[in-house]
Amino acid sequence: MSTPGALLAADKSPPLASVRYVKLPLDVSQVHAAEELIHNAGITEDGRLVWTSSGQTDPGSPSSRLCEPVFERYCRLVVVSDTHDLHSSLPRPLPKGDVLLHCGDFCNEGTDAEWCRFDSWIAAQALAVGCGDRVFCVAGNHDGPRRRHGMPRSAALPSANLLEAQLAKKKLLASTGLRLFGLSWHEGCRALPEPRVDVLMTHGPPAGILDANNGGHSCGDPSLLELLRSCPDAPRLHVFGHIHEAYGAQLCDFGDRRSLLLNVSNAAPPVPGMGWEVTYLAWPVTVIDMELPPLCSE
Repeated sequence: MSTPGALLAADKSPPLASVRYVKLPLDVSQVHAAEELIHNAGITEDGRLVWTSSGQTDPGSPSSRLCEPVFERYCRLVVVSDTHDLHSSLPRPLPKGDVLLHCGDFCNEGTDAEWCRFDSWIAAQALAVGCGDRVFCVAGNHDGPRRRHGMPRSAALPSANLLEAQLAKKKLLASTGLRLFGLSWHEGCRALPEPRVDVLMTHGPPAGILDANNGGHSCGDPSLLELLRSCPDAPRLHVFGHIHEAYGAQLCDFGDRRSLLLNVSNAAPPVPGMGWEVTYLAWPVTVIDMELPPLCSE
C-alpha cells in the first residue's frame, strides 16, 4: 500500500523524535532474534519516517533517507499503547501509515472526559497518519467497564473501531488483505477466527513473554499463551502493552509458525515504591512494515 520514498531535501528541521521501526517479512523462519528486524528511525515534521542511528540525525544529511522496506507489497502499521491520557505528548505528527493501532489504557480512570479527549485526539491522528477509517483500538484495564451509560463503550469512541473480541473484518481486509483480531482486557477467547489471524492485538501480554514487572515477576495471561499455542496457524504479529517496563520484542515459535511479539507500551516504567501512576511517556512509537503476499493474477 505504501510508496517507497526518496532522499530528503536539506532543511533546518528540529531534531527528530525517535521511532522503533520494524520490517516484518512474510517468512521469519530463518530469523534468529527479533533484534534483526528492528531499526532506529525518526519522524520528520511532515510525518515521514527516515533512517537514523539514534533518532536525532539531521533529516537533511545524506545519510538520512526515507525508510524503504525491500518488500514489493507491504502495509505500514503505526502502533501505540498505554498512553494514560497523555497521548498529546506523543510525537506530533505521528508517522504516516496505512493503519493506526492503540493497544489500550488510553485513559487513567476511564472517565467520560478522558474518553472524549482520546476520541478527539485519535480523530486528529487518523488525518495526520493518513489511514482513513483504519483506526483500531482495544480497551485496557484503565479504560473502564464495557458498558457506559447503558450503551456499549464503543459508542463513546466514534472516531475509532473498538475491538472487544472480534475481527476487523472488511475495513482492513478489503484494503490490505490483513486479518486483524482485537481482544480487549478480560475478554475471553477460546480460539482465533479461521482461516487465520495475521495480527493479534491485545492489551496485555501472554504469560512469560515480555511480561516481567520491576520485581521480575511474570504478569502475563496464561490463557492468552494457551490461545497462541493452540492455534493451527499462529498470528505473524502480536502487539500488546500493559507492562510498561517490559517494552521490547521477542520471536516465539508456536507450532509451525514463528511469530513476532512486541510490547508497544509508551508509558514510562513505574518507579519502585511510587505506585502505578504514569506521569510521562518514555518509549518510542512503533512502526511496522508488514510484507504482504503477491496479488493473485487473474
